Amino acid sequence: MVKEDSRFGLRERADATQRLIEQIDTLKERLSFIKAEVEGQLAAKSEKRIYLLTIFAGIFVPMGFFTGLLGINVGGIPLADNEWGFTLVCGLILVTAAIQVAIFYIKRWF
Repeated sequence: MVKEDSRFGLRERADATQRLIEQIDTLKERLSFIKAEVEGQLAAKSEKRIYLLTIFAGIFVPMGFFTGLLGINVGGIPLADNEWGFTLVCGLILVTAAIQVAIFYIKRWF
């Protein structure tokens, strides 16, 4: 009788342990799905930020090219003897930026 009770108790404990193991496995699967979802959301946010940085670089790199090409950072800019020379060069840079932004909107990149 004692052996029978011991076997029954051991069987119950084994069944309870098996159920716990199955619950742990289920939780591990759920956590792996949650982890994949969170990683996907983080990747999407990161891609969006990189996309915006690329657009801003696409706008400001040509402006830097114009200022370097025209020698604005070292002196001797074109139209330096004209009182409106600096304003004209700044206007050229702003028009270039506006054209780029318009192209970005037309192509739906922005």
